[in-house]
Amino acid sequence: IEQALGLAVTVVLTGAASREMLEREKSRFGGANAAGPQAVVRDEPELGPGAFSIARGNFTLVGALKGDTFVLLRFDFPAGNQQRIGKFARRVVAGV
Repeated sequence: IEQALGLAVTVVLTGAASREMLEREKSRFGGANAAGPQAVVRDEPELGPGAFSIARGNFTLVGALKGDTFVLLRFDFPAGNQQRIGKFARRVVAGV
């Protein structure tokens, strides 16, 4: 976990992942949640086929598949940091 300036990034890597797992996680995290803020789900093609981001309140999840590794990033950032999140996610996925 990286923490600085009131933000945190959690990185989870899971081996032997598939495109179906990526889609399942997108559906699970991006589903409606009546108890919390509305999720904004986006495709993130620059991170690979099927990659996605889900913004909900002050956190954003980014999921991507690199080979057979599922990369899940959780960003606890204040709203309005999508460019910063995207740049960091691209660096992490490229390094996997």
